[in-house]
Amino acid sequence: MRSALACKQLLLFTALFFLSLPLLAQQPADTTSEQTDSLLTENKPITPSDTSVTTLLLKIEKLSESLNKINTTLKRGFDTTAIADDLPPIEDEIAVLKQTIETYGDRVNLRNLRAGFVYLSQTEKTLAGWQKKLLDYGSKLSGIAKEMDELARDPIFKSIRSDSALLILYKKQLTGLYQKRKQTDSAKTAALKTIGVLQNRVLTQYLLASDMLSDVNYRINNSTLTMWRREEAPLWKEQFANYEKSFGTVLKESYQKAVEVLGYYIQYSWKTRTTMWFFVIAFCVWVFYNKRKVSKLVEGAAPSQLHYLKKPLWQIGLTILFALAPFVYVNPPAVYVELLWLLMYAGITLIMWNEWQTVFKKYWLIIGGLYVLFGIDNLLIASSWGERWWLLGLSMAAVVTGLLMLRLIKQPAAAMPWFSKYVLWVFVAGNILSVLFNITGRFSLAKVFGNAAVMGVVAAIALHVLVQLVLEAAYLQSEAMRETRFHAVFRYNDLKNKLAKVLRFVAIIGWCMALAWNLNLYGLLIEGIATILDKQRSIGSLRFNWGSIFLFAFILWLSNSLAKLLTLFFGNTQQTFASTQKSKLGSWVLLLRLGILSIGFFIAIAAAGFSADKIAIVIGALGVGIGFGLQNIVNNLISGIILAFEKPMNIGDVIEVGNYTGTVKEIGIRSSKISTYDGAEIIVPNGNFISQQLFNWTHSNNYRRIELIIGVSYGSDLAKVNELISTVLENNKEVARFPSYNVFTHEFANNAVNLRVLFWTADFDKSASLKSLVLEELYKTFKDNNITIPFPQQDIFIKNLPETGVK
Repeated sequence: MRSALACKQLLLFTALFFLSLPLLAQQPADTTSEQTDSLLTENKPITPSDTSVTTLLLKIEKLSESLNKINTTLKRGFDTTAIADDLPPIEDEIAVLKQTIETYGDRVNLRNLRAGFVYLSQTEKTLAGWQKKLLDYGSKLSGIAKEMDELARDPIFKSIRSDSALLILYKKQLTGLYQKRKQTDSAKTAALKTIGVLQNRVLTQYLLASDMLSDVNYRINNSTLTMWRREEAPLWKEQFANYEKSFGTVLKESYQKAVEVLGYYIQYSWKTRTTMWFFVIAFCVWVFYNKRKVSKLVEGAAPSQLHYLKKPLWQIGLTILFALAPFVYVNPPAVYVELLWLLMYAGITLIMWNEWQTVFKKYWLIIGGLYVLFGIDNLLIASSWGERWWLLGLSMAAVVTGLLMLRLIKQPAAAMPWFSKYVLWVFVAGNILSVLFNITGRFSLAKVFGNAAVMGVVAAIALHVLVQLVLEAAYLQSEAMRETRFHAVFRYNDLKNKLAKVLRFVAIIGWCMALAWNLNLYGLLIEGIATILDKQRSIGSLRFNWGSIFLFAFILWLSNSLAKLLTLFFGNTQQTFASTQKSKLGSWVLLLRLGILSIGFFIAIAAAGFSADKIAIVIGALGVGIGFGLQNIVNNLISGIILAFEKPMNIGDVIEVGNYTGTVKEIGIRSSKISTYDGAEIIVPNGNFISQQLFNWTHSNNYRRIELIIGVSYGSDLAKVNELISTVLENNKEVARFPSYNVFTHEFANNAVNLRVLFWTADFDKSASLKSLVLEELYKTFKDNNITIPFPQQDIFIKNLPETGVK
């Protein structure tokens, strides 16, 4: 409506212009410019004034710039060529897929349904992106239309229509402006039409893809539940004529379909692939940096515990990339997973080839061949008479191979991983079931179990290699930190067993996930777990679900692990008898730990969806508990916070509290650790540091005063003795020059004149060894200078006793 109104206004303006021409009929046409110039230069009482003329010029220029800007936006800002080119193939594919599902119905096998699900999922995302893009274009076009309507209603056109002089003067400019306005309006209308048509087509396909996606998902779940039913005749009753297509035809069509799905998925999964490449490159750079650093520390020799990381980094990186990729991608098609793990098989072969025995190498190549053949069979979209016999032969060959490998690993010389026996039994059992299902007509189950069994072997070896790579990378990191403060706390031998258990547990979970995916049970398993976790339960009036509880516990566990990790790297010190590493980070680490635990607690509450009234009940219960039995625990917690702020001790300080003396090893939230010089670790509640006297020998410095009481015999030259003692102290470099030493005559004892020697050492940990060394040097010096060091002695005088007559 607005554009029509603008056109009417322009037409009215043109009509007025032509109506004014008779006024100039008596003037020659070639004198128009002169008349215009005279009107602009002569001081005649025309309307509008010169100021209005200037305003008109500025207005025309501004309108022209606005139209140019709009034209540029229309030409460059609404490129829908890519959408227009890519939409027809999607429309055709969706139509074919819809026809296939409507025609074959329940006869579409599970692999074909999964391929269709992947295609529809990616297509739905693509169409949603196009919708958003076209909506943005539509919003911009609406803004352009509004701007053009405002230009058409500009007051300058009214003033021109009311002034014939202006019509004469600016005919050329206004005519050009009108033509530009007309072109812009046409371009806008064409863009609106194009985008409107595309929006309609994209929305139609989006709704269709969403409906089909729901239908395919239902069919997948239904096929998973009903796949145990017999779908074909027993193998001994089956004939070639019962199948519509031959094995070769099915193989050709399946190949074309797999290539199509693979290309489409590769095109629309580049973000995940880029992330994986970034992760793998970062891992390889990390390993390369540590290997180079360790080689410098050990003068070019490789660490003895490295086996897998000795291989070229490109082999390691590709193996990690292809092994982890199936667990990272969302709904990857079977052909993509088969290809990734085939490449992973090649990477493992390169890494492990020199580590395996010759016999196992042969069996590994056989496993690879079976994996390829089972993988091809897994991608076939329809069954055939030849495929059934082919699968029967593959399964029987796999059973024989598995039994021979089980026989091999029983030999003492066979150095096989601990899980080999269990994985091989799963391999044999899966192929036996495949044979039985194939013979009895449950062909889909036969394909699923055969492929899952052989992929289970490859996946187990791959995950084992990944675990070993991570363990060796951790060992390499510990060796690279040999000359740093973290070497004392990042001890590989202590962490190896714990890390290995965690990694093995994760690997077992990953292997089970891969097996469930190959058995087409992954979706059901996830849905079953989600149902159990999301189901609302109640205890009295309290309602909850296991998902919230597990999420709450997981966030608390994660917060606690992060807090412990801070302690491991920054808040812990290993005492050695040669030195004590002081760290002023202990108090800050304690505060950070408290902050992490507090934030983690509140995040866990928010994530679990616990209401504020329930938290108030818990806090009230805790208050009652504190009043009765938890006051000591709370006292220690508050004392830990006080220690963090007042900082009466730091990690590495030598302290004495109560009857305990030692080095502060860790300052915790409730308690702290003290390592004694006997090698014991004492856990002291933080309340003891607040309620008792705390002696900190190294709070401000590491100085320690040493006191010696030395006795010389009566008659010794005390001046000479003082001189000898001073010489010994001055010649010892470990004796501090400031504060200076002192030698005092202490007392006249029973057997000696005791001298008191006081001197300082700058290293608290060396005070005992320095005292011993000074005593040894004094003993030698006194001996060389005939200074006697008396020892306690007593003379006994026996008086004559009166005779008693007793003999």
